[in-house]
Amino acid sequence: MSFLEDEFGDIVRKARTGLGISLDQLAQSTGIERETLVAFEAYERTPSREESDTLAGRLGLGRDALWGVASGSYSPRRMRAPFGLELLSFIFPGMDSKGYAIRWVDSGVTLFVDPGGSASEIVEALESRGWTLDAILVTHGHSDHVAGLKGLRERFPVPVFAARGEWTGEGLVDVTGLESVEVRGVRVRVIPCPGHTPQSVSFAAGGVAAVGDTLFAGSLGGAYQGPRFYGELLKSARRILELPDETVLLPGHGPATTVAAEKIHNPFLAR
Repeated sequence: MSFLEDEFGDIVRKARTGLGISLDQLAQSTGIERETLVAFEAYERTPSREESDTLAGRLGLGRDALWGVASGSYSPRRMRAPFGLELLSFIFPGMDSKGYAIRWVDSGVTLFVDPGGSASEIVEALESRGWTLDAILVTHGHSDHVAGLKGLRERFPVPVFAARGEWTGEGLVDVTGLESVEVRGVRVRVIPCPGHTPQSVSFAAGGVAAVGDTLFAGSLGGAYQGPRFYGELLKSARRILELPDETVLLPGHGPATTVAAEKIHNPFLAR
């Protein structure tokens, strides 16, 4: 079973704070007691279907999708790498952020997305497979996504593709305003995804998309400064869902998913 990054309470809290609604305001507009809302957000109480639907309607969430998370009926299936690719995922301690090595079998081109943990762990995993590294991709600059970047470049002094506003350092190739970049013949699409941070980006190539904390299976990352960037975050997530349905999405936390699955099961995006 693939456990989701966010529970019902996380989704309600992210939507509520993103819309700038206080607990008291939400209680008044839904008829659900404030103490019950607090219990939902603290994982101390499971909602009824009626409560879930009421909150979905007030917060602009998909009713069936929200209930799917609340009831535990949505669990993404285990993903396989698209044909011609090899994927290696890492879960880094602390905030359980995820990094990914993506390798094209025919050419050996290897990219690493979001080295947020031990560089030595990443290097050992790559070298034990005989892989070298051609580029590092950074979706956003939070420490749990770049903590191992400097150490990884000490072993592999490769270009780092990131928005300058998210990361600065040796090897930076600023992707701000670029539609794509090329790494040894592999074209990587750059998708602007402001919302979780002001200049987050996603990267798509070979049937996969590394989406950082813009989108999780069944949820989204938190919006930067709440209401100020919540609308941008929703637009960015919808932009990701314009990719082909079969695209495998590699989030910064939680299990992998697909565009098709999130169109149905993500409460922020399903209608």
